[in-house]
Amino acid sequence: MTRTLSPFPIFPTMSTFVRCINDGLDFPANIHVLERLSRVDESCLPVEMCRHAADFILESMRIKRTPWPGRYSDYSAVLQMALNWSFLVDRRPITQWDNVTFTEFLRFISQPDYNWVSRSPAGSRFNSAGQPVLTAQSINPAWRPCYRRDPDAPIVSTVMRQVRGITYGFLSYLNRIGVRAQPAPAMARSPEVPDSKGLESANLLSHEIDWLFAHLQSKSQFDVELQLCRFVLAVARYTTIPLADLSPDAQHVGLLSQFMTYPRSPEPGDPPRCSPWVFIDNPGAPLETQRPLCLQFVLILKDYVQSRGISIGEALPDAYTLPENRSSKGMPTGTVQAMIRRLRGAIAEAARGDKVLPNASETALKIEHLTFSQVRRSMRALTIR
Repeated sequence: MTRTLSPFPIFPTMSTFVRCINDGLDFPANIHVLERLSRVDESCLPVEMCRHAADFILESMRIKRTPWPGRYSDYSAVLQMALNWSFLVDRRPITQWDNVTFTEFLRFISQPDYNWVSRSPAGSRFNSAGQPVLTAQSINPAWRPCYRRDPDAPIVSTVMRQVRGITYGFLSYLNRIGVRAQPAPAMARSPEVPDSKGLESANLLSHEIDWLFAHLQSKSQFDVELQLCRFVLAVARYTTIPLADLSPDAQHVGLLSQFMTYPRSPEPGDPPRCSPWVFIDNPGAPLETQRPLCLQFVLILKDYVQSRGISIGEALPDAYTLPENRSSKGMPTGTVQAMIRRLRGAIAEAARGDKVLPNASETALKIEHLTFSQVRRSMRALTIR
């Protein structure tokens, strides 16, 4: 296998990206990214291609009505792959790609060179400690564009479809704005790769869910993000509360005060209560409903609330249920989903290394696709049994 030059991150976090745009900074604004781009052959038009990629993301954010924190992560990750491959492997600007080039890119990404792959989640693309966030964050040397537990294992098919679709969209955009003379090449056929449908659609078994929550409980005591993840997945496991109800938007308030003890004693004809606690859906609206909360969930709710320094012995405050880090805003649903995706790789590695967990490797493969919906779907399947 030929060893290519090591790739480097180009896009910062979504919040930093948006701040750069709002402050009128040219993209890329990061001095370390610009230094790496300066080493690329000028014929690849490195800065110009990066700016077109940023404009493509901005246009997509304007026209696609979708939670964008998770979508931005997907778009920027794929575009970084395409730009790095163009600069370091193909050594031509993306504007010159034809069908053959497109296919070669997909074949490379399906089984990239070793220095493009991390065997463990590398974390952030940039190091933020002590540096101006918009322009001077240093590049994380551990970052790689591809994560594989086994570097020789090919990428799964669902991810390849995402890589192919976003890259094709970018090529079409370049043609539409007039910097690419030819229409986007026909959608290149993805290389034959393992079908991931079984992994993504597989339900977690009862002992796997128990292991997941035991792991989160043991690791979340001093980790704010894992504590939040444990709480969100407990909502999926033990309640019928929709994920959207936890986040503030035009239809939902997303407040802790929606979790409360019953305001009155039970009366004849009331549905059975499994604990003194209830969640009020659509508070104050004509369609206000009560969702009973079981004791198992209430215990996790108390842990979560107390981890935020809030007393559980009285009515909970009108604080956001899922606060954004270092912000007074509530966390959007897309950000919650992106957080779970970011944490699940390390959780899967822990499962894979657990010598007591039955069929640990199979459980780890499922957890690599961990979502709120997967936990809820798994619990429904166990209930039907």
